[in-house]
Amino acid sequence: MAIFHCHVKCFSRRKGESGTAAAAYRSGERIVDIRTGFVHDFGGRGGVALKQLFFPAGAPELSRGACWNQAEAAERRKDSTVAREVLVSLPHELPRFQQYMLSVKMARWIVDNYACVVDLAIHEPTECNDHRNFHAHMLTSTRRFGPDGFTKKCRELDHISDGPKEIQKIREQWCEFVNQALAECQLASRVDHRSHATLGRLEVPTIAQGRGPGSEKRRKRNRIIRSLNRRLLKTFTPEVCDQFSRVFEENGIAWPFDPNLYPPTANPEQDLADDQYPQEDVQWWRDIPRG
Repeated sequence: MAIFHCHVKCFSRRKGESGTAAAAYRSGERIVDIRTGFVHDFGGRGGVALKQLFFPAGAPELSRGACWNQAEAAERRKDSTVAREVLVSLPHELPRFQQYMLSVKMARWIVDNYACVVDLAIHEPTECNDHRNFHAHMLTSTRRFGPDGFTKKCRELDHISDGPKEIQKIREQWCEFVNQALAECQLASRVDHRSHATLGRLEVPTIAQGRGPGSEKRRKRNRIIRSLNRRLLKTFTPEVCDQFSRVFEENGIAWPFDPNLYPPTANPEQDLADDQYPQEDVQWWRDIPRG
Protein backbone atom coordinates (compact mmCIF):
# COMPACT_ATOMS: atom_id res chain seq x y z
CA MET A 1 0.00 0.00 0.00
CA ALA A 2 1.37 3.41 -0.97
CA ILE A 3 1.99 5.83 1.89
CA PHE A 4 2.16 9.61 1.82
CA HIS A 5 5.25 11.35 3.13
CA CYS A 6 6.31 14.86 2.17
CA HIS A 7 8.40 16.74 4.69
CA VAL A 8 9.94 20.19 4.26
CA LYS A 9 12.86 21.27 6.43
CA CYS A 10 15.49 24.03 6.53
CA PHE A 11 19.26 23.98 7.04
CA SER A 12 20.62 26.80 9.17
CA ARG A 13 24.12 27.98 10.05
CA ARG A 14 22.85 28.57 13.55
CA LYS A 15 22.66 24.78 13.91
CA GLY A 16 26.07 24.24 12.31
CA GLU A 17 24.52 23.06 9.03
CA SER A 18 25.58 23.93 5.50
CA GLY A 19 24.30 23.45 1.97
CA THR A 20 27.62 21.90 0.87
CA ALA A 21 27.44 19.22 3.58
CA ALA A 22 23.79 18.45 2.86
CA ALA A 23 24.44 18.18 -0.90
CA ALA A 24 27.53 15.98 -0.44
CA TYR A 25 25.70 13.55 1.84
CA ARG A 26 22.60 13.23 -0.31
CA SER A 27 24.49 12.87 -3.58
CA GLY A 28 27.26 10.66 -2.20
CA GLU A 29 29.98 13.00 -3.45
CA ARG A 30 33.05 14.83 -2.18
CA ILE A 31 32.53 18.59 -1.90
CA VAL A 32 35.00 21.11 -0.50
CA ASP A 33 33.35 23.99 1.36
CA ILE A 34 35.32 27.04 0.21
CA ARG A 35 33.94 29.22 2.99
CA THR A 36 35.14 26.98 5.83
CA GLY A 37 37.76 24.85 4.07
CA PHE A 38 36.05 21.71 5.35
CA VAL A 39 35.94 18.67 3.07
CA HIS A 40 32.60 16.83 3.03
CA ASP A 41 33.46 13.42 1.61
CA PHE A 42 30.60 10.94 1.23
CA GLY A 43 31.95 9.26 -1.89
CA GLY A 44 31.87 5.87 -0.22
CA ARG A 45 28.21 5.83 0.76
CA GLY A 46 25.77 3.54 -0.98
CA GLY A 47 22.09 3.72 -1.78
CA VAL A 48 22.22 6.72 -4.16
CA ALA A 49 20.31 5.52 -7.21
CA LEU A 50 20.27 8.82 -9.10
CA LYS A 51 21.33 12.45 -8.67
CA GLN A 52 20.55 15.43 -10.89
CA LEU A 53 20.62 19.22 -10.70
CA PHE A 54 17.74 21.34 -12.04
CA PHE A 55 18.14 25.04 -12.88
CA PRO A 56 15.61 27.70 -13.92
CA ALA A 57 15.33 28.49 -17.62
CA GLY A 58 18.05 30.87 -18.78
CA ALA A 59 20.27 30.27 -15.75
CA PRO A 60 23.79 28.85 -16.08
CA GLU A 61 24.27 25.18 -15.24
CA LEU A 62 26.88 24.61 -12.55
CA SER A 63 28.55 21.60 -11.04
CA ARG A 64 27.21 20.46 -7.67
CA GLY A 65 30.21 21.78 -5.74
CA ALA A 66 30.21 25.15 -7.52
CA CYS A 67 26.44 25.53 -7.10
CA TRP A 68 26.37 25.00 -3.34
CA ASN A 69 29.53 27.00 -2.70
CA GLN A 70 27.95 29.93 -4.53
CA ALA A 71 24.78 29.45 -2.49
CA GLU A 72 26.85 29.56 0.71
CA ALA A 73 28.74 32.66 -0.47
CA ALA A 74 25.46 34.49 -1.10
CA GLU A 75 24.56 34.24 2.60
CA ARG A 76 26.18 36.80 4.93
CA ARG A 77 24.54 36.21 8.28
CA LYS A 78 25.89 33.72 10.81
CA ASP A 79 22.36 32.38 11.34
CA SER A 80 21.36 32.27 7.67
CA THR A 81 19.08 29.59 6.29
CA VAL A 82 21.38 28.14 3.64
CA ALA A 83 19.20 25.45 2.06
CA ARG A 84 15.78 23.88 2.16
CA GLU A 85 14.79 20.26 1.54
CA VAL A 86 11.66 18.53 0.34
CA LEU A 87 11.87 14.87 1.36
CA VAL A 88 9.31 12.55 -0.22
CA SER A 89 8.56 8.85 -0.07
CA LEU A 90 8.37 7.13 -3.47
CA PRO A 91 5.66 4.45 -3.85
CA HIS A 92 7.52 1.14 -3.93
CA GLU A 93 4.77 -0.28 -6.15
CA LEU A 94 5.90 1.92 -9.04
CA PRO A 95 8.55 0.68 -11.49
CA ARG A 96 11.94 2.35 -11.07
CA PHE A 97 11.56 4.50 -14.19
CA GLN A 98 8.18 5.81 -13.00
CA GLN A 99 9.72 6.64 -9.62
CA TYR A 100 12.40 8.64 -11.44
CA MET A 101 9.90 10.46 -13.66
CA LEU A 102 7.71 11.25 -10.64
CA SER A 103 10.69 12.76 -8.79
CA VAL A 104 11.78 14.77 -11.83
CA LYS A 105 8.24 16.09 -12.31
CA MET A 106 8.17 17.39 -8.73
CA ALA A 107 11.68 18.85 -8.95
CA ARG A 108 10.77 20.79 -12.10
CA TRP A 109 7.54 22.00 -10.49
CA ILE A 110 9.54 23.44 -7.58
CA VAL A 111 11.98 25.13 -9.99
CA ASP A 112 9.14 26.61 -12.07
CA ASN A 113 7.29 27.93 -9.00
CA TYR A 114 10.17 29.34 -6.95
CA ALA A 115 12.94 29.93 -9.54
CA CYS A 116 15.45 28.19 -7.28
CA VAL A 117 17.96 25.40 -7.83
CA VAL A 118 16.84 21.85 -7.01
CA ASP A 119 19.40 19.14 -6.32
CA LEU A 120 17.56 15.83 -6.66
CA ALA A 121 18.92 12.62 -5.13
CA ILE A 122 16.93 9.38 -5.25
CA HIS A 123 17.88 6.88 -2.56
CA GLU A 124 17.09 3.18 -2.75
CA PRO A 125 17.05 0.65 0.10
CA THR A 126 20.33 -0.76 1.29
CA GLU A 127 20.80 -4.23 2.76
CA CYS A 128 20.00 -3.07 6.30
CA ASN A 129 16.84 -1.14 5.33
CA ASP A 130 13.26 -1.98 4.49
CA HIS A 131 13.14 -3.10 0.84
CA ARG A 132 10.31 -0.59 0.22
CA ASN A 133 12.28 2.42 1.43
CA PHE A 134 12.59 4.34 -1.85
CA HIS A 135 12.67 8.09 -1.28
CA ALA A 136 13.85 11.30 -2.90
CA HIS A 137 15.69 14.27 -1.42
CA MET A 138 15.09 17.58 -3.21
CA LEU A 139 17.61 20.02 -1.80
CA THR A 140 16.68 23.54 -2.86
CA SER A 141 18.45 26.88 -2.66
CA THR A 142 16.82 29.55 -0.50
CA ARG A 143 17.51 32.19 -3.15
CA ARG A 144 16.29 32.57 -6.70
CA PHE A 145 18.85 31.65 -9.37
CA GLY A 146 19.24 33.33 -12.73
CA PRO A 147 21.80 34.61 -15.24
CA ASP A 148 23.35 36.77 -12.49
CA GLY A 149 23.61 33.90 -10.04
CA PHE A 150 21.82 33.76 -6.71
CA THR A 151 19.72 36.86 -6.08
CA LYS A 152 16.67 37.46 -3.86
CA LYS A 153 15.44 35.11 -1.14
CA CYS A 154 12.33 32.99 -1.76
CA ARG A 155 10.51 34.86 1.01
CA GLU A 156 7.12 33.32 0.29
CA LEU A 157 8.36 30.14 1.97
CA ASP A 158 9.66 32.04 5.02
CA HIS A 159 6.71 34.33 5.63
CA ILE A 160 5.03 33.75 9.00
CA SER A 161 1.53 33.55 7.49
CA ASP A 162 2.11 32.59 3.84
CA GLY A 163 4.91 30.08 4.52
CA PRO A 164 2.66 27.32 5.93
CA LYS A 165 0.28 27.83 3.00
CA GLU A 166 3.14 27.35 0.55
CA ILE A 167 4.26 24.19 2.36
CA GLN A 168 0.70 22.90 2.17
CA LYS A 169 0.68 23.70 -1.55
CA ILE A 170 3.86 21.64 -2.03
CA ARG A 171 2.36 18.71 -0.13
CA GLU A 172 -0.86 18.93 -2.12
CA GLN A 173 1.02 19.00 -5.42
CA TRP A 174 3.13 15.98 -4.48
CA CYS A 175 -0.04 14.09 -3.52
CA GLU A 176 -1.57 14.90 -6.90
CA PHE A 177 1.55 13.77 -8.79
CA VAL A 178 1.75 10.50 -6.82
CA ASN A 179 -1.90 9.65 -7.44
CA GLN A 180 -1.50 10.44 -11.14
CA ALA A 181 1.49 8.09 -11.34
CA LEU A 182 -0.36 5.33 -9.51
CA ALA A 183 -3.36 5.70 -11.83
CA GLU A 184 -1.16 5.65 -14.95
CA CYS A 185 0.35 2.35 -13.77
CA GLN A 186 -3.19 1.02 -13.13
CA LEU A 187 -2.57 0.59 -9.41
CA ALA A 188 -5.48 0.83 -6.99
CA SER A 189 -3.51 2.50 -4.18
CA ARG A 190 -3.99 6.21 -3.52
CA VAL A 191 -2.48 8.65 -1.02
CA ASP A 192 -3.91 11.66 0.81
CA HIS A 193 -1.88 14.62 2.09
CA ARG A 194 -4.57 15.76 4.55
CA SER A 195 -4.34 15.14 8.27
CA HIS A 196 -6.73 12.97 10.28
CA ALA A 197 -8.11 16.15 11.87
CA THR A 198 -8.91 17.67 8.47
CA LEU A 199 -10.58 14.45 7.37
CA GLY A 200 -12.59 14.29 10.60
CA ARG A 201 -10.92 11.09 11.79
CA LEU A 202 -10.18 10.63 15.46
CA GLU A 203 -7.60 7.92 14.92
CA VAL A 204 -4.68 8.00 17.29
CA PRO A 205 -1.62 9.64 15.68
CA THR A 206 1.47 7.69 16.66
CA ILE A 207 5.18 8.38 16.35
CA ALA A 208 6.89 7.16 13.18
CA GLN A 209 9.58 4.52 13.51
CA GLY A 210 12.72 4.31 11.42
CA ARG A 211 12.47 1.70 8.68
CA GLY A 212 14.53 -1.46 8.71
CA PRO A 213 16.83 -2.82 11.42
CA GLY A 214 19.56 -0.23 10.85
CA SER A 215 22.11 0.55 13.52
CA GLU A 216 21.94 -0.25 17.22
CA LYS A 217 21.01 3.39 17.89
CA ARG A 218 18.05 3.12 15.53
CA ARG A 219 16.95 -0.19 17.05
CA LYS A 220 17.13 1.35 20.53
CA ARG A 221 15.16 4.39 19.40
CA ASN A 222 12.53 2.20 17.74
CA ARG A 223 12.04 0.19 20.94
CA ILE A 224 11.40 3.42 22.83
CA ILE A 225 9.01 4.66 20.11
CA ARG A 226 7.05 1.41 20.24
CA SER A 227 6.72 1.83 24.01
CA LEU A 228 5.47 5.41 23.62
CA ASN A 229 3.03 4.34 20.90
CA ARG A 230 1.58 1.66 23.14
CA ARG A 231 0.90 4.30 25.76
CA LEU A 232 -0.92 6.42 23.16
CA LEU A 233 -3.01 3.54 21.89
CA LYS A 234 -3.94 2.39 25.40
CA THR A 235 -5.42 5.85 26.02
CA PHE A 236 -8.32 5.10 23.66
CA THR A 237 -9.92 2.29 25.64
CA PRO A 238 -13.52 1.22 24.87
CA GLU A 239 -14.67 3.17 27.96
CA VAL A 240 -13.06 6.38 26.75
CA CYS A 241 -14.49 5.88 23.25
CA ASP A 242 -17.95 5.31 24.72
CA GLN A 243 -17.77 8.54 26.74
CA PHE A 244 -16.70 10.54 23.71
CA SER A 245 -19.34 8.97 21.47
CA ARG A 246 -22.11 9.99 23.90
CA VAL A 247 -20.87 13.59 23.91
CA PHE A 248 -20.81 13.57 20.10
CA GLU A 249 -24.32 12.13 19.89
CA GLU A 250 -25.67 14.73 22.33
CA ASN A 251 -24.36 17.44 20.02
CA GLY A 252 -25.66 15.80 16.86
CA ILE A 253 -22.21 14.85 15.55
CA ALA A 254 -21.42 11.41 14.14
CA TRP A 255 -18.70 9.57 16.08
CA PRO A 256 -16.06 8.65 13.45
CA PHE A 257 -13.70 6.63 15.63
CA ASP A 258 -13.83 2.86 15.29
CA PRO A 259 -12.13 1.15 18.26
CA ASN A 260 -11.80 -2.00 16.15
CA LEU A 261 -9.12 -0.19 14.13
CA TYR A 262 -6.87 -0.52 17.15
CA PRO A 263 -6.97 -4.08 18.49
CA PRO A 264 -4.75 -4.93 21.48
CA THR A 265 -1.21 -4.10 20.40
CA ALA A 266 0.80 -5.76 23.14
CA ASN A 267 1.91 -9.32 22.48
CA PRO A 268 2.88 -10.76 25.89
CA GLU A 269 5.90 -12.50 24.36
CA GLN A 270 7.12 -9.49 22.40
CA ASP A 271 5.92 -6.54 24.43
CA LEU A 272 8.47 -4.92 26.70
CA ALA A 273 7.37 -3.24 29.92
CA ASP A 274 7.49 0.55 29.87
CA ASP A 275 9.66 0.63 32.97
CA GLN A 276 12.43 -1.13 31.02
CA TYR A 277 13.21 2.20 29.41
CA PRO A 278 14.89 4.44 32.01
CA GLN A 279 14.43 8.18 31.81
CA GLU A 280 17.94 8.71 30.45
CA ASP A 281 17.09 6.46 27.48
CA VAL A 282 13.99 8.52 26.68
CA GLN A 283 16.01 11.73 27.01
CA TRP A 284 18.71 10.25 24.77
CA TRP A 285 16.08 9.59 22.10
CA ARG A 286 14.80 13.18 22.31
CA ASP A 287 18.32 14.54 21.89
CA ILE A 288 19.04 12.63 18.64
CA PRO A 289 19.81 15.14 15.86
CA ARG A 290 17.12 15.03 13.18
CA GLY A 291 19.26 16.62 10.43
